[in-house]
Amino acid sequence: MADALARVAALEAELAAAHRTIEVLMDRVERPVIAAGADRFALHKTIAGLQDEVRQRTRAIEQIAGHYRALYDQSPDAVLTIDPDSRISDCNRTAERLFGRRREEVQGGTLSALLDPASAAALTTLLWSGFTGSGESAIALADGRRLSFAVAARPDEGWLIVMRDITRSHQLDQETLHERRLASVGRLAASVAAEINNPLAVIQGRLELMEAQPGAVPTAVLRQLPIIREQCGRISGLMRNLQTFAVPPSPRRQWLSVAAALAEAVDSGSSRLRLVSVQIDVSPSDLQVRADPDLLSQLLGGLLRQSKEGSPPGSHLRVTARPAEGGVRLSVHAEGGVLREELLAELRSPYCGRQVDPALGLHLAIAWAIAQDHGGWLTAENDGGSAIFHVYLPDLAADVPVADPPRRLSVLVVDDDQLLCDAVGWMLSTEGHRIVTVESGEEALERLALGNFDLVVTDYRLPGMDGEALARIIDQRWPALSGRTVLTSGLLHTPKGPWPYLQKPFTSAQLLGLVRSLEGRSSG
Repeated sequence: MADALARVAALEAELAAAHRTIEVLMDRVERPVIAAGADRFALHKTIAGLQDEVRQRTRAIEQIAGHYRALYDQSPDAVLTIDPDSRISDCNRTAERLFGRRREEVQGGTLSALLDPASAAALTTLLWSGFTGSGESAIALADGRRLSFAVAARPDEGWLIVMRDITRSHQLDQETLHERRLASVGRLAASVAAEINNPLAVIQGRLELMEAQPGAVPTAVLRQLPIIREQCGRISGLMRNLQTFAVPPSPRRQWLSVAAALAEAVDSGSSRLRLVSVQIDVSPSDLQVRADPDLLSQLLGGLLRQSKEGSPPGSHLRVTARPAEGGVRLSVHAEGGVLREELLAELRSPYCGRQVDPALGLHLAIAWAIAQDHGGWLTAENDGGSAIFHVYLPDLAADVPVADPPRRLSVLVVDDDQLLCDAVGWMLSTEGHRIVTVESGEEALERLALGNFDLVVTDYRLPGMDGEALARIIDQRWPALSGRTVLTSGLLHTPKGPWPYLQKPFTSAQLLGLVRSLEGRSSG
């Protein structure tokens, strides 16, 4: 655009020079001394030639000026023409749309009428400093929109300022930066959670041991154990939330009692739900669903906490579960709660391949992801003075087989943390299982070569050979143990093979439940 202006200015200068030449020649023709004869004819011919050239150049100027005006008006960027007094002499149509003003309203004004005060003062100072080229920073409108800009000088005539709305681009850059920060925080959180989960598993194991032997524990201490257990559960839940958000796991599904899962979610979150009452309504009472037990617990607990946070103290939460379309529909009704339209709009968006913005609630973002990972969905509504969350999970159990009574197994426990070995050994021994403990994968292979085992429980992180490498070797050398090597980890980990997995810290009920589910694969 600046080149076009320069070309027009050069042609105008040439045209002015041609006009002056014609004026001089006409003056000479009109003098009496040369008013007749061949000289007069030659001068008229020269004047006619010059006039023809002037007409051609005038048409060229008009054509270039037309091209310039079309370029000026149709440019995707906003363009302001600034005179030497720093006043706006012209603007294009894009500028009219950008500023929401007609050209007549902009002409004669200053930059301070269009930009926010700080941007207007800075840009005016930049013009008078002789700056030309693209600005290194953005300027802003009064409404907060951000613009990039470039300045072209017009000698003795002022400046051209070219501006582009970069608000959305800036937002995307900020969102990308935010996501990168979240990813970094997520990785850090996952690493910290893994380190916390190991000692937490030891504390939880020792806690269960003390609760199982009330006569050996002073009464004053015994009264504190439920509080310790509850706080351990809160820490464990927080660690799982951080890990799930950082690295979403793949569900490892099994048939579960919906009533039991809801009761456990309410019990584990009792301290955070103490200002509201919770009613559970499951029909039929033996309703079951195929889901990952840990993830289902997170989903239900997250929705209960989200519902409680949006409800006034003393209100009621009603949780219902019903068969629906080959699966289970769970609903959490929060009396007196109201969900924001922003949140409702987010939950109405297409489900596949999305994540709910964690700014709307980390519990809700995790619940959404878990529902999707199970092939289901999560939505919400405001209805009849209540805020309601609905979750659908597919795979209703039509006929769940009854498990055979548990039998005693020979179990090899592999963990380099002796305290954890002791805790796991105690949990398994409560059902009469015979326990052998070792501290490395290499030691485990030696013990397996010496005796028969029905089950192996191994930590993922071991000195030397890790748990997955150990599981692969067991599958190769002892086919009867294939699929009966249980991996445990403080990390939120999805094994690459078909091995069962337990996230630390786990309870004895979770460990024994998994062992019972594997008894059908035992070597006998």
